[in-house]
Amino acid sequence: MTIRMNPHGSFATPSIFVVEPQILTFTNAQAVGPAGPTLVQCQTAYASDATILASLAVNNGYQSFTIPETGIYQFSVAGAAGGIWLFSPMSTATAALAPTLDGYKRLPGALLVGTYSLTAGQVITMVVGQCGGDDDNDAANCPGGGGGTFVTLGTYAQVVARIDTLLFAAGGGAGSGYQPLDTPVDLYTVGIGQSTTSGGNSTELGGINGNGTVTLPTASNSAGGGGYLTGSGLTTTPDFSYTIPTNSAAVAFRYGAKGGSFTGLTRGYGGFGCGGPGANTASSDDDKGGGGGYSGGGYGFDANAQGGGGGSYANPSVTGISITAGGNVTSKHGYVLIQKME
Repeated sequence: MTIRMNPHGSFATPSIFVVEPQILTFTNAQAVGPAGPTLVQCQTAYASDATILASLAVNNGYQSFTIPETGIYQFSVAGAAGGIWLFSPMSTATAALAPTLDGYKRLPGALLVGTYSLTAGQVITMVVGQCGGDDDNDAANCPGGGGGTFVTLGTYAQVVARIDTLLFAAGGGAGSGYQPLDTPVDLYTVGIGQSTTSGGNSTELGGINGNGTVTLPTASNSAGGGGYLTGSGLTTTPDFSYTIPTNSAAVAFRYGAKGGSFTGLTRGYGGFGCGGPGANTASSDDDKGGGGGYSGGGYGFDANAQGGGGGSYANPSVTGISITAGGNVTSKHGYVLIQKME
């Protein structure tokens, strides 16, 4: 409570001073590509937030945070957008439904909001999705899928041991080349981060039940996104390092969460968070990567197909759930906002 003086010198009626709960904001920390941020990048990004810095650990892009107080927390979890074809990006006229993110029309990630009760000392571990790689080749048109954003209950070591408990996953958007996404509209709705647990169905069927897409990538084609349990091609090979190999599938959350890549960091890679890569070709191919998420989105083959967005998920113990397909209309990268409600 605060006591205010009135202009005549006497005390005014006491008024209640309401302090809004602090919002903790976790981001990609300026990292781009198939691998996540380093500890130094996160420390720089969160330099002004002492609460985060006091309880933060970063391992191979996974950001772990120790809950400081027991209470009910609201989470806002957003997936990343897919990459685009820079040589001929989508225009407002041909993609009116798509938001403008970082100056270009992109297929956005999903937005998920829900509340969950946590106890002081518990640890949550997050993968914040990164935007899929743009393709700057004047002929190829092979952008990568965006990464999904994940929040799990458990330490990084528990994720590696596969004994964590997933709380939230927000699907990433697919890679998108120049095409009239609004005619038909289903090209857009398939490609954004999905509100359902399944990945978006495109040339390739999206993954289901927390899995990546079925098809393994080849250098002459794009690939679908990875999921929580398995990566592209239902792979379960661990890859937690910062090395970005070429000709690689998207990796599942429980095995490293890397985006797939045929080209390293040069073009068309899948974003960190299990995003699928676009094809590696210098000629006209028009193959787009699927988005990562709870289940991976299918890849898009040739000009008239659109990649599929990643699926989303909320744990059955979460309350007040709201999932909006393509709801991240403010950032091409994902994010996690955490606010203690009571």
